[in-house]
Amino acid sequence: MTDSQQHYLLIINGKSAGNPALREAVDEQRRAGMLITVRATWEGGDAADIAEHSDAMGITHVIACGAMAPSVK
Repeated sequence: MTDSQQHYLLIINGKSAGNPALREAVDEQRRAGMLITVRATWEGGDAADIAEHSDAMGITHVIACGAMAPSVK
């Protein structure tokens, strides 16, 4: 799989959505050519629901961060 075929899904805790450092990090990676989709959770179970639909979104890698344990698809 080439870099151009990789699509990352970043699932963040809703409380982290406004974090300037996180936003800058995502913007930096996007400027570098990384395809990143960001989704924020609102309530319990959202991260699992979002990740469950990642295949339909064409996602190749899932990264979860925030108040939950980090995981990688």
